[in-house]
Amino acid sequence: MRKVRAVLVAGIATDGVHVVCKQFIEAGLLFMIRLTRLNKKEYYLNSDIIEAMEETPDTVITTVNGKKFVVLEKPTEIVERVIEFRGRILETQNDNQNKNENSNKN
Repeated sequence: MRKVRAVLVAGIATDGVHVVCKQFIEAGLLFMIRLTRLNKKEYYLNSDIIEAMEETPDTVITTVNGKKFVVLEKPTEIVERVIEFRGRILETQNDNQNKNENSNKN
């Protein structure tokens, strides 16, 4: 669990915690999206800390703390992933709320 906390603070997950992060992401517990470095290695970045993106021609992501990440994905693809991810979070929250309301009725 210590590694997961470090990931949350840094906003990035590398191969060492890849599986753990994937499980947390699928459970809707981490606000991260999957990205690909130029060397084809996948990692997860906290979508809440993205401040800016530019295509130069590679995509450069700048985070709120000033770190820069160069990725293979185009900015439009990253935006789509963030929107999709946030939609899944809202669906999960709505499902949980509906379950709670139904259990309160019984």
